[in-house]
Amino acid sequence: MEAITTWPGAVAYVPQDVAIASGTFRENIALGFPPAFATDESIWETLRVAHLDDFVRELEKGIDTEVGERGARVSGGQRQRLGIARALFTKPKLLVLDEATSALDAETEANVAAAIQSLRGSTTVVMIAHRLATVRSADLVVYLDQGRALAMGTFEEVRAQVPDFDHQANLLGL
Repeated sequence: MEAITTWPGAVAYVPQDVAIASGTFRENIALGFPPAFATDESIWETLRVAHLDDFVRELEKGIDTEVGERGARVSGGQRQRLGIARALFTKPKLLVLDEATSALDAETEANVAAAIQSLRGSTTVVMIAHRLATVRSADLVVYLDQGRALAMGTFEEVRAQVPDFDHQANLLGL
């Protein structure tokens, strides 16, 4: 409990289905923070890392564009990236991504994954994913089956330990 009061924002969680509030991109990213913290620079930086900046720049009001009730004016992938931007805004020490890239196309997911890789050394990332490509470059992969850890290691080590994992990786050309 001390960590929560001592380091607010130290842990950030992005679920598969991100909750979006009525309001602007800026308000959704800085949700729970005083408006003074939501500087243009800080908002644009998190949008850049989440690969949502190009889309928002094209909007007439940019970061002050309304996203609509429950994010009605953005796609599922854009909602997920908005959730990632919100999590990154807190500059967490631990970032938990729970299927947080499942609605992204392959190219966008690769771009977001590269951006998340850039957090190495400053943020520990726990990524829960079914897509093998999502965890390909992880430092440590834990293979779970029905709630039990069957294997743990690098991507290649888990491939060597779990025939089904290896088979799926081969099918995907990984």
